[in-house]
Amino acid sequence: MPDNSTENSRERVRKIFFEVYKKNDPQERSEYLDHVCGSESELRAEIESLLKAHEKSGRLLENCPFVSSVSIDESPISETPGSIIDRYKLLEKIGSCCSAI
Repeated sequence: MPDNSTENSRERVRKIFFEVYKKNDPQERSEYLDHVCGSESELRAEIESLLKAHEKSGRLLENCPFVSSVSIDESPISETPGSIIDRYKLLEKIGSCCSAI
């Protein structure tokens, strides 16, 4: 299981990617990346690499019928091992979301 800093880093990359993805104007994208990434050249390179891969894929996200209705839930997960939901008790965390996109 990845450590917390790796999870935080992936989450940050995911959030930045989707924010940049929503911007159609290349200048606007560049300015946003300047602002968000600052001097973190590796972070910017990773985001730009994801954007290029997305373009090469035939803009997969636009072609998926379910993606347009999906919103990214920014709220933290409040359930932890031991939490009870209805008649179920959570025993352990087994993974995290959004690695399939």
